[in-house]
Amino acid sequence: MPFAKGNKHGGRSPGRPKTDADVRALARSYTTKAMDTLAFLMEHAENEETRARCAERLLNRGWGMPEETTTHDVPQAGTLADFLRTWMKTAPRTTGVIPGDRM
Repeated sequence: MPFAKGNKHGGRSPGRPKTDADVRALARSYTTKAMDTLAFLMEHAENEETRARCAERLLNRGWGMPEETTTHDVPQAGTLADFLRTWMKTAPRTTGVIPGDRM
């Protein structure tokens, strides 16, 4: 079915957002309501998991995600000379030809 003459919407409903920026702006307009809902559920939800998730999400939005830390037991490397000595003792032996060397 052809569009009515002068319809500049090209089949898109006039009330629908045009771009990602419009969608973001629309979503952000609900920020206060969403935060109020999270706070209400955090305090009044019957389910403990729901209360915990709401609290976590409020904290993450206010303070950011907690940093993820890991620990590793890395032996002290020492100097480059120490590394090379160890490497020379443990490296597999080759024919003695250095790659890229011209003979």
